[in-house]
Amino acid sequence: LGKTTLAQLTFNHETIEKCFQLKMWGCVSDVFDVKKLVGKILESTTNKKPEDVEMSTLISFLKKEIDGKKYMLVLDDVWNEDPEEWFKLKQLLMGGARGSKILVTTRSKMVAKIMHAGKPYLLEGLDKHESWSLFQQMAFGKDQLENLGIVSIGNEIVPLAIKTIGRLLYLRNPTTEWLSFKDNELSRISQNENDILPTIKLSYNQLPPNLKQSFAYCSLFPKDHEIVKSTLINLWISQGYIKLSDQNQCLEDHSFKKLK
Repeated sequence: LGKTTLAQLTFNHETIEKCFQLKMWGCVSDVFDVKKLVGKILESTTNKKPEDVEMSTLISFLKKEIDGKKYMLVLDDVWNEDPEEWFKLKQLLMGGARGSKILVTTRSKMVAKIMHAGKPYLLEGLDKHESWSLFQQMAFGKDQLENLGIVSIGNEIVPLAIKTIGRLLYLRNPTTEWLSFKDNELSRISQNENDILPTIKLSYNQLPPNLKQSFAYCSLFPKDHEIVKSTLINLWISQGYIKLSDQNQCLEDHSFKKLK
């Protein structure tokens, strides 16, 4: 539903810049490891990855960063439902000035309850009209859609993973291939908003073999690792995933197109 995107917009808003002396961001995901999370928080504010040091040293660094400062911290994609783990982190964040805020994004109402969220904001999906409008944009671009039969099929497809499916159908024949997609491939996609893997796999399955290799290669990096684009491109080239189609074409430009 765009929880992370909304948090990023808030985090980067000029009002936040004016109201807080310090901004920090920590991507949590499914493993709530306090030591790793403190390291991520420090990295977000110092732009330096902390060395492999003892927890006591990390705590000292964090204390030095936040003590007496009015800060905003975003904890993104929290899954932990263990109150003890949250309490451990909370104790380390107590040194900030009055008015400091912690913004949490999560799919779990239990997480919000455990963290004693002041006022949870529940994001809602697009309504039917907005969903169909976005789907048309993804599947047809600027072309107008007038075939009522296609509209009927499209309306059944719309509620699920609009952008992914819209892009998949962009190059398919609406008259002959949309109905086949709805009856066959769409049924494999979970209706559960927390289960996004089937939708991602559907998108992955439509890629040409060389791009499948390129994206599969990214799985070698740890979860939540920030991959440097130039490094990734060089690794792809070394594996033979990227080949120049034009001898006069700039290697960097060609690689960037592949990355997109």
